[in-house]
Amino acid sequence: MIRVLCLWIVLIGLDAAVPTGLDLQFPMAQDAALPPRFTAVLPLPDSFASTCHIAFYVSDKDGLWFQTAWQTPTPGAALNFSSEDLSPRGHGGFWSPERARRSHRWGFLIRPGDTEPIKMVGLSPRLEVTPLTEAQPKQTEAITDIHWLNLEHQAWSVSELAFQIPRWSGNPYDPDQIRINAVIHPPSGDPECLPAFFTQPHRRLIQAENDLVVPHGPAGWRLRYTPRQAGLHRLELRQNNQPLSELSFTVNAAPPRGFPQRSTQDPRFLETADGTFFYPLGHNIHSPTDERSEELLGPLRGTLNDIAAYEHYFARMQTAGQNAVVMWMSNWWCSIEWSETWQGFHGLRDYHQANAARLDAVFAAATKHGIHILLVLDNHGRLGTRFDSEWADSPYNRRNGGPCATPEEFFSSHQATAHHRARLRYVVARWGAQPHLLGWEIVSEINLAGSNQRFAEHPSLSLWAHSAALDLRAMDPYKHPIGYQFSDDYHSVITAIAGDPAIDCLWGDAYKSAGSIVPLMLATAEANLPYGKPTWTVEFGGAWNASTPSRIHGDLHAGLWSNAMTMTAGAPACWWYQFIDARDLYREYGALGRFLHGVDKRGWQATTSTVPVNHPQRTRGELECLALSYQSGALAWVYDTATVEVRSQQSRMWNSAQLAVPVHFDGQAVLEIWDTSTGHALSHQSVTVAKHALSVTLPPFRNDIAIKIEQVAP
Repeated sequence: MIRVLCLWIVLIGLDAAVPTGLDLQFPMAQDAALPPRFTAVLPLPDSFASTCHIAFYVSDKDGLWFQTAWQTPTPGAALNFSSEDLSPRGHGGFWSPERARRSHRWGFLIRPGDTEPIKMVGLSPRLEVTPLTEAQPKQTEAITDIHWLNLEHQAWSVSELAFQIPRWSGNPYDPDQIRINAVIHPPSGDPECLPAFFTQPHRRLIQAENDLVVPHGPAGWRLRYTPRQAGLHRLELRQNNQPLSELSFTVNAAPPRGFPQRSTQDPRFLETADGTFFYPLGHNIHSPTDERSEELLGPLRGTLNDIAAYEHYFARMQTAGQNAVVMWMSNWWCSIEWSETWQGFHGLRDYHQANAARLDAVFAAATKHGIHILLVLDNHGRLGTRFDSEWADSPYNRRNGGPCATPEEFFSSHQATAHHRARLRYVVARWGAQPHLLGWEIVSEINLAGSNQRFAEHPSLSLWAHSAALDLRAMDPYKHPIGYQFSDDYHSVITAIAGDPAIDCLWGDAYKSAGSIVPLMLATAEANLPYGKPTWTVEFGGAWNASTPSRIHGDLHAGLWSNAMTMTAGAPACWWYQFIDARDLYREYGALGRFLHGVDKRGWQATTSTVPVNHPQRTRGELECLALSYQSGALAWVYDTATVEVRSQQSRMWNSAQLAVPVHFDGQAVLEIWDTSTGHALSHQSVTVAKHALSVTLPPFRNDIAIKIEQVAP
């Protein structure tokens, strides 16, 4: 059956000339998107000018444009425009059911001829819809163009399968409408089930100030899988749990790499797939730029934005020996779901494909430079009204058509949970196979969610956190670490969430209003380590609203070295990444990384202690020492108490300082003295330990100095 939509336009003034490029627009109703296939008919009156040209166009709400070729009309006849003739303008995407579903406006473009104006009484355009074939295809006939995007399959590397389901036209992002899963049978072990995802590929156009990401090529389905075994694999694709297609592929052997997980040797730490100790050493680059950094610390940003910024940061981090970064899927960066009033977003269960392409590119840069990403799926402002609130724009907000009147309801609404679970599924499908994914941070600073401080202790919050972690774990065959972050400092940790066995990691902040950061780092470790899981400070540096540059530098240096004398799972990640880049402070991480190279804390029965330091310059200030002593050695950090708060060039020289470093053994050992500013050993000597302590006389130094003691096996 043919469905006809008629819209009328009457142009007042019979002899009015139509300006060049007149756009006769017919806005689409919000619930009346175009069908995938249609014919637009434009009957022309006898008086219509014959020298003009007419085209038909379709646009989404953000101006993504498709248009037919120009036609020269014949007065008194009708022009016919087919959806099959739509081609992209300003991008490389294809017209498809997905583009039709997102269509927002259609119309006719009239371009006057060279010799005369257009004269007309009126036009009566019709949209004749060509319906889909009523007979449904068999499941085995529904899939086409199935092929691998990679030429060969290698263990521990991502393989990507592409395919089409051309006769299906609903919302491909909604798993309640269409759910494509793969069951993969490796050569040995249990089958693995993982979700497929729908995508509109994009192409990156590099510009001077911003990267432009535009559609490119046909939309379609993808399956990303990282095999961890060599040999023949069998793959079954299923649509809504019904067989769709089967194929086999052979995987070439390769050494294990990536995939940090909780250690099987010591659950307090992380290790990579090959069993290597993994100590996150990096900082927080939550988005490409940060306006607050520039407001508080002065002009810091160059011309780099978007993906180019991460490529720049990751390259410098790799040179410094860093291996980890914290990144947000925020509304202004790589979020895929938000209010349709924002450009590129389309509300719940309808995902921002340009942002997804941006995140793909960031992961590609991370893989190139050996950086592992802790991916933050929701920042606190999206789920609260107290700090940095974004709730007014949330698609979950009832005022925007969502299911929740308040942010508290997000954590108890069954509808909201179903929408959130659908997004988790897409995120796992698209990025779960990445070997350089460090983990999933489901919500940053979750204690700030809701409308008041009391909500942090409400049972619905911890129950939701537990349920979301279980959902994510069930979807993710790679078992990436899962955790939540807590704001301010360790006092904000919610015990019911941090102690939940379903939650792998405890991530938190270490902000302070004044004073040395050293006591805060020690107190953070003391408070969080009893949970028996990896704990990592993912934000620190002055107060939450910054401090002076010299004090942030002081916190950066002292925070890194004092934290290293604890049993936390990683080096603290400084929030002020543009400050680090502008001042070239990557060297701070590089120095610590060289000192800790080869250190493996798994299995250590270690204690952190404060050790007195004797020195002849008592009238000039104070030296203190932190020591981390374990079964076969010790690490120690000696520092000038006056320089841990403010890092400056006006430092003083210390001579002839002495201390007794506690160790848990007697016998032969190797003693190394390290320069903390360069990360290089100053001396290396054989020593004898007696009575579980080693007396050390330090060489002359400024600010601070570090010590390594390692037992020599008999």
